[in-house]
Amino acid sequence: MSLDARVIVEWPEFRLDVELRVDDGETVAVMGPNGAGKTTLLRTLAGLRAIDDGRITVDRTAWDEPATKTFVTASARNIGLVFQDHLLFEHLSALDNVAFGPRARGRGKTHARALALDMLRRLDLAEHADARPSRLSGGQSQRVALARALVNEPKLLLLDEPLASLDVGTRRRVRREIAHDIESFGTSTVLVTHDPVDAREIADRVVVLDRGSVVQSGSVDEVATHPANEWIAELFGGAR
Repeated sequence: MSLDARVIVEWPEFRLDVELRVDDGETVAVMGPNGAGKTTLLRTLAGLRAIDDGRITVDRTAWDEPATKTFVTASARNIGLVFQDHLLFEHLSALDNVAFGPRARGRGKTHARALALDMLRRLDLAEHADARPSRLSGGQSQRVALARALVNEPKLLLLDEPLASLDVGTRRRVRREIAHDIESFGTSTVLVTHDPVDAREIADRVVVLDRGSVVQSGSVDEVATHPANEWIAELFGGAR
């Protein structure tokens, strides 16, 4: 899967104009100060907000292109989306949370639960299949959310600050697990994060936004070694 996007979103006092490419199996971390446009970019890729100009194409198929009046709704885009607050259904077990995606795509209950159990096994979470979210740790809950995002074999995985709500010790462990999970599945991924350690351990490449534009792009080492501005220098200086 390859993503090729030129995302333009206009507001009275803010303009987002970003070019982003994600190659097959690549993980790109999108970073930047608050208000840089990271969440808006992610929302457009997910189909939760239409772009005003530009294009979003996946495998050369347009998902959003105002010039041709093309817009694929969020439900019709084959994506996986994980938020920082997990958003699991509290009344469902881990198994049925993961099975929700296949069920929503028309799979029968038995088949959907079989797919979900297989996904939980692949992420070493099968022992928690019957647990409801209130019985899961923060790290387990986040990885169940990841399992739910991966079970439909998405073309594109979108992670919005997936570790931000975890304590430092849990974050360290879950970061390694998520990095392993993404690598083993080979899913093309966009990771929005404020944490340079997330970028260093999970991503192949970093794109830094500021005031709606890309100010630097490259490998984590390139960005850390040759920062384009003071904010980047301070961010990565503490992570070396």
